[in-house]
Amino acid sequence: MAMTVLDVMTTPKLMSDAKTYFKTVQMKDEKYDPVLTPEDQPAIHLNKELMERIRPELKKFNYDPAKYPPYLVQLGVNYPILIAQP
Repeated sequence: MAMTVLDVMTTPKLMSDAKTYFKTVQMKDEKYDPVLTPEDQPAIHLNKELMERIRPELKKFNYDPAKYPPYLVQLGVNYPILIAQP
């Protein structure tokens, strides 16, 4: 399966044909019907009491650029830092 994906991803004509087949054959009769409308708003009123109680505790997780240069350091995520060689 992995080799098939590799073949498709490295062969532009095969990728183009697959996209065309998907759009014109497999999804020909399908229409996107979103569940939400642009007028729908999140029901944040349902969590109002809970958020008022825990919001002060969440402040300690706010990003502080003066204390932590990248945000991931604040989260404790270690990643390699690449330094350009002259």
